[in-house]
Amino acid sequence: MTGILGIVLIIPIIAYLVFAEFISRREERRYRTDIISDLPTLSSSTPSSSESTQSSQTTASNPNNLSWKGWRDMVVDAIQDESPDCRSFSLRPADGELMPRFKGGQSISVRCKPSEEADSPKPVVRCYSLSSGPGEPRYRITVKRVPDGRMSRQLHDTIQAGDVIQIQSPRGHFHINPDYPERPLHLIAAGIGITPMLSMLLQSLEETPNREVHLYYQLRDQTNAPFLKPLRYLGNTLAQTGKFQLHVWFSRPIEDADSLTDSALDRITTGRISAAQIIERTGSGEGDYRICGPSVFMELMATELIQHGIDEASVQYESFGGKAKGPGAIAVKNSGASETDELKITFTQSSCHTTWNDPSVSLLDVADDAGVNVDASCRAGQCGACVHRLIKGNVRYDEQPECDFEDGEVVMCVARPETDVEIKA
Repeated sequence: MTGILGIVLIIPIIAYLVFAEFISRREERRYRTDIISDLPTLSSSTPSSSESTQSSQTTASNPNNLSWKGWRDMVVDAIQDESPDCRSFSLRPADGELMPRFKGGQSISVRCKPSEEADSPKPVVRCYSLSSGPGEPRYRITVKRVPDGRMSRQLHDTIQAGDVIQIQSPRGHFHINPDYPERPLHLIAAGIGITPMLSMLLQSLEETPNREVHLYYQLRDQTNAPFLKPLRYLGNTLAQTGKFQLHVWFSRPIEDADSLTDSALDRITTGRISAAQIIERTGSGEGDYRICGPSVFMELMATELIQHGIDEASVQYESFGGKAKGPGAIAVKNSGASETDELKITFTQSSCHTTWNDPSVSLLDVADDAGVNVDASCRAGQCGACVHRLIKGNVRYDEQPECDFEDGEVVMCVARPETDVEIKA
């Protein structure tokens, strides 16, 4: 009995030690020392380091007490290549203050000054899922380089350790529910969609170490495989506990690469993942399902899971930089302006006056057309980058925004006016 208890208590420690290689070497040394020296504290799911983001007890009582409004300067503390086209950026606050503990799966809006070669002087804003664990002392994003992507090219080609970028507080409703640890957790990822799944996995290992977790990972080949090496190591290390299992699919595996099988990990398949294969491996199919990857992959996977009898309320997916899909997307009846109404739109800080009369056009579109500088990323009501103060008037949403916003604020990318409005922008 004592041996089993020891295995359970050490799960969070192993998880953090495994993923510490994604932090800078200096951070890794400090993190290892803190974890090992404070074993009793960690076994009760409380981060040990005095420099950690926040204690779990403080977080439990008020999880957002360190969140902030607007943009915050962050220093790029370390950069790590995860694959030929994916790079991780470890971030620490420039002011030296603590950062809020977030929920695994949440994302941050990132803003960079335009590079010297940029066509536009407007800052670049994009939304990225956090790939670090909620209990780590640094935030981490992992970015895939896209040839035509302004932000990804700038991060990969010009940003160096020590540079300063800006972020907003973590947001989003795409995360796991730790309140039901008896329900298995099924994380399904394709490509760069692995990033929020890493964060969810770390949160589960830390907060609910007895929860059964399956990670299903679709990849092209062994070379283009962010985080696969430590995930396989983690799968082997925790194989005897039966609490974490890694399942990998390669659509085009490299034949002469290293062996794809391990002594404790034989769940590697050639081909493409399917809901039928997942159901077969889970047995009953019971549990919560989270999906992230290309839109076609997610929609197909979610549809197949539901067709195989999985409760729709248990399936949630999110496009990278898009919005969460699943329970909670509440439609709002369009009882306001008609196509013939012409409403006055005023952006007070820009001293801009314009009009709106097209229901297909959002307030963010109006701002863009009028030359008003408004930060934006997801354009789906998820990231919160475009939230501004609504000084006057009423707006409506075709779907309730996924991001957090307060009374008197407007999520411009998904808002339509119902009356004349004034916005502080």
